[in-house]
Amino acid sequence: MKLLRKLSALLCLLALLLPFASCGTKQKAEGVSVVCTLFPQYDFARTILGERGTVHLLIPPGMDAHSYEPTLSDLAAVRRADLFIRVGGETDAWSQKISPDGSASVSFALLDVCPPLTEELTEGMEEPEEEEEDCRVEYDEHVWTSPKNAQKIAARILKELCELDPEGTEYFQKNFDSFSAELDKLDADFRSVVAEAEHDTIVFAERFPFRYLCDEYQIRYFAAFPGCSSQSEPSLATLSFLMNKIKEKHLPAVLKIEFSTGEIAARIADACGVRVLAMHSCHNLTAEEFNAGETYLTLMRKNLEVLREALNG
Repeated sequence: MKLLRKLSALLCLLALLLPFASCGTKQKAEGVSVVCTLFPQYDFARTILGERGTVHLLIPPGMDAHSYEPTLSDLAAVRRADLFIRVGGETDAWSQKISPDGSASVSFALLDVCPPLTEELTEGMEEPEEEEEDCRVEYDEHVWTSPKNAQKIAARILKELCELDPEGTEYFQKNFDSFSAELDKLDADFRSVVAEAEHDTIVFAERFPFRYLCDEYQIRYFAAFPGCSSQSEPSLATLSFLMNKIKEKHLPAVLKIEFSTGEIAARIADACGVRVLAMHSCHNLTAEEFNAGETYLTLMRKNLEVLREALNG
């Protein structure tokens, strides 16, 4: 409710300022202007758009998307954009409150492109706290963790860019074809790693944002929390369950995600005598990763190697 009140106030102020800003927006830079809420669609859009426009990432590197609150300048950027790409779930629910009048000429959500899966409470997972009961019916928003879904999202971006800038169609198509070929190779490599692996199961010490990846490649998983959970401290029963699964299946590692302290994973690893490995959900990067030029493809390639290590040994 606090966020919604802040958003309402920002929207009211923005509405007052728009008449004065309209003359300035006519002088926008040449090319298509794209605004994205999260890194995956930002990376896909900049890859396909290339030099024929600009792509702006709303959530800055290093920030957890779940704690982001839009600023007035963010809302103004969305309204000025030719194309606005959002997730369409709870992470950027604020974006659905923006009036369509005067906003981006084209807008779509990732969850409209890739059929979403509902969060599932698998065996051994921590029961949601009372205030998180509704989490069970929420959708898992991390659709991009499957390279096949990434390809669908990229294809939708291609379609919108071609309609916004018909003269750039051949250029956009060439960029998409190159990116799509890399995604095909990534998909084939994931299938190869899983097919040749000694194990078919992974264990996460915390929340699990890789449902689409595991479903695509038929990888079994156990985790402390579902992907939408805000809980961070599993019960002794949950810890014991995860430890027993690692020992029972003779797994070589326990996994954690980016931005995690890794404390729970370290405790499990010490108790089971296994390694701690980290997988990246790609929802955002650290400032260091962003400045180093990391992309969806480079991060997913690292995930591929982590998965190879987690499924063997």
